[in-house]
Amino acid sequence: MATAMCALLGFGLDNWFLDLTLAWGILCNLQGLAMSLMLPKWHKDVPTLFHAARIRRQDVGMRLSDVS
Repeated sequence: MATAMCALLGFGLDNWFLDLTLAWGILCNLQGLAMSLMLPKWHKDVPTLFHAARIRRQDVGMRLSDVS
């Protein structure tokens, strides 16, 4: 993102790379938001939504086993 912004501000280059970079940044932020909403409690260093789903299944499974 820094390279695309430097190209835009420093050289006035507004091309497909800037659009791709901004779209990628938005997708990464949406993934982080989705992981935060998915997990019942805070966990550090969760790399992807797949890992967040696995952590959620483990946490829910542990809670269900505690009830029985």
